[in-house]
Amino acid sequence: MKTIGLIGGMSYESTVTYYNIINSRINNALGAHHSAKILLYSVDFEELYSKMKKNEWQKISSILINAAKSLEIAGADFILICTNAMHMVFDKVQEVLDVPLIHIADALIDRLSGDNIKKVLLLGTKTTMLQPFYTDKLFKSDIEVILPSDNMMNELDNIIFNELCVGNINDISKENFFPLLKQE
Repeated sequence: MKTIGLIGGMSYESTVTYYNIINSRINNALGAHHSAKILLYSVDFEELYSKMKKNEWQKISSILINAAKSLEIAGADFILICTNAMHMVFDKVQEVLDVPLIHIADALIDRLSGDNIKKVLLLGTKTTMLQPFYTDKLFKSDIEVILPSDNMMNELDNIIFNELCVGNINDISKENFFPLLKQE
């Protein structure tokens, strides 16, 4: 079994989801008491988030490169970044590694292609929705990307960073947000 390197902590809520899903799938595939071999490097998201707000992506890439190299040295066979937005620095991180860094959009494209889906509504942080690191990969795979309005992007960005990233699943946000999607 290969060893998976996870760069987590962005947020810890997201990291828990990755950890649970990976182990659940391994156990479902192999049965008995199997679980994944995982090395986890958890960063302090506040450090990255403050740099995101200042558009300091070079500093963010340095932090993620350090995490990825640590996982590689520890024996990871491949590495995942446990969040969408940090794939903004994917290329800078991959170029210093000798092991593969799996791009989240490539995994999504594989799934969409397998399900013959050619059109998606992309929801995420504003960075994920507006920067080409995600949408360009989808377009190049002949998948049409629909984006919400600017107002909805701002609302979704707020919900993700100020609620979901800190473990606050807010029913009011769900009630207010999902009807807006139906109107668009």
